[in-house]
Amino acid sequence: MPGLRGYFSFQGRASRKEFWVQSFAAMLLFGVVGFFVMALMMVAHALMTVIAGHDDPTIDNAVGFGGIPFLLADFGVYGWVLIAVATRRRHDLDKPFGFEFF
Repeated sequence: MPGLRGYFSFQGRASRKEFWVQSFAAMLLFGVVGFFVMALMMVAHALMTVIAGHDDPTIDNAVGFGGIPFLLADFGVYGWVLIAVATRRRHDLDKPFGFEFF
């Protein structure tokens, strides 16, 4: 599947190589974006503490709750990509998406 559309699509098939490459790329991007968001939260906390002149629990809450939507969006994209590539891999193995116990 060409382009980024292949990362988010549930249609088609995924070879073993495509499965591992896309899974690793998603994990790497998840880590980089998560690290970037956490770094921005630390910088924002430091700046707000300097501006306020002292460490205040409301600063912690403001920075923490401000970063949560970005981390949730990052986790949502990561999960979507992993489920999509796993579904396409199961299509390649001629198995429905689900768990067989027998």
